[in-house]
Amino acid sequence: MMSKEEKGMRGPQRAYKGDLWYGMGSSSDSNFSAVKTARKRPYRSIRFGASVKEWLVCKKMVFLRENGYTYGGIAKYLNDAGIKTKANRPWNYNTARFVTLRAKEEIENGRND
Repeated sequence: MMSKEEKGMRGPQRAYKGDLWYGMGSSSDSNFSAVKTARKRPYRSIRFGASVKEWLVCKKMVFLRENGYTYGGIAKYLNDAGIKTKANRPWNYNTARFVTLRAKEEIENGRND
């Protein structure tokens, strides 16, 4: 008869020795802590479109999308133009989609710089 290990099943279980909560992080660093640490990246101050130059790029992205460009096409357009993201990386589909949709929403809500 074949053993469990030979069949691909788990072998005999060993008793766990150690702290049950090891690896869960300390309570002061967790999301459940009463004391919150400051965000490493403040949300609105460094997102793409915060400066006037970046906002013009955002408006161009919305214009391209309204004229039939896909988000991948917008990313390719920006990469070919040498425009980088806030993280100084090339554009991709997801980043172009996120920034374009957010810029379109801001335009619809009245931002018109």
